[in-house]
Amino acid sequence: MKNGKTKELCALFSALGLWLIAAPYTFGYESHALSMSDHLSGIFLLLTAIFTLLFDKKLLYWVPVVLGVWLQFAPLLFWAPEPVSYANDTLVGIVLIALAFQLPNMQKVAENASIPKGWSFNPSGWTPRVCTSFLAIICWFLARYLSAFQLGYIDTVWDPFFGTETVQVLTSSVADVFPVSDAGLGAMGYTLEALLGWLGGTARWKNMPWLVIAFGFLVVPAGLTSILLIIMQPVIVGAWCGLCLIIALCMLIMATITVPELVATMQLLAASRKKKSFWKTFFLGDQGKTESAPKKESSFFGVSFSWRLAICALLGIWLMTAPYLLHIGGTLSFVDYICGPLIVTISVVSMAEVVRSLRLVNVGFAIVLLISPWSFTHESASFVFSDILTAFLLIFLSLPKGKLQPVQGKR
Repeated sequence: MKNGKTKELCALFSALGLWLIAAPYTFGYESHALSMSDHLSGIFLLLTAIFTLLFDKKLLYWVPVVLGVWLQFAPLLFWAPEPVSYANDTLVGIVLIALAFQLPNMQKVAENASIPKGWSFNPSGWTPRVCTSFLAIICWFLARYLSAFQLGYIDTVWDPFFGTETVQVLTSSVADVFPVSDAGLGAMGYTLEALLGWLGGTARWKNMPWLVIAFGFLVVPAGLTSILLIIMQPVIVGAWCGLCLIIALCMLIMATITVPELVATMQLLAASRKKKSFWKTFFLGDQGKTESAPKKESSFFGVSFSWRLAICALLGIWLMTAPYLLHIGGTLSFVDYICGPLIVTISVVSMAEVVRSLRLVNVGFAIVLLISPWSFTHESASFVFSDILTAFLLIFLSLPKGKLQPVQGKR
């Protein structure tokens, strides 16, 4: 472990520790709690670097990661009163996590790309991971902009679609449910997603299952949470946030292209349970034989465009906008506001071929749309006709599986 690279990184950790200790005095922090947090984090980081060099403690490799995550969260927890303290802690946290991933014990040695048995592509290829990290960075910029408003650094938020409605959403009772800035919490998650997307080689689905599960947990549940918040906007707040919709769209695409790698790892872990080596496989991976990946990585990574699912997604968007365009309110409009985002989510995620069967959930939403007009009082025949027609189109388009690529594993 005692090599030149480790010594250089520990020197950088020491420098960052000193930076954190000096930051509250340099930038004039107004929050005593945040100042104390930076002081303790800096001291702990210095001690970590020293102990790592002197005593070869492999467990200490994770300390910079934990501190990096804490520095992302601390300005939100203590409601950093000035933008410089928020920017300083979050950026130092990003650097800490990125540097920690470069320590020898945090990276696997060079490995040959491989694919799961019965699959025809490598789910850990670089193409989907680069796309995911790029989208996470876009979400990070947008979320930090929104969090700047919630933390009081800017007076208003520019929205290209809904104007001042974004401010209503960011100051609504839904946002107040969170004890910290929900946009800032999202920015913290997008930071980790972007960084974890780069960690590990092209066989990490079997060599680093813990990483894939952590990465998938950040992307997929976070995407579903974004959809849930989108549903709450018109139903509870009565307003839309355009930038939130862009973030949700990016998260939806990220979840779709992440699903194949997550499914491959879950299949690996399920098989390991039969050998009574689940936790060993989870933390250390499976070094068993797998099929070799082609020399040239295919642009196909388990996601294929389906015109049927694309139309289903457009139908979901129509449901989200129909109450507004047709000037309909009340309980029946809530059904559309709820079903619309969920239909878009199911339709887009189902383009990942390993979960193509998920498209059948849209049939359930179609049944809800068929029943709801007769369950609630309504005033507009056009609105009822819109829901019924949308429901029949959903059923017609969701039942066929569509053309798939050659064998992609279980669906």
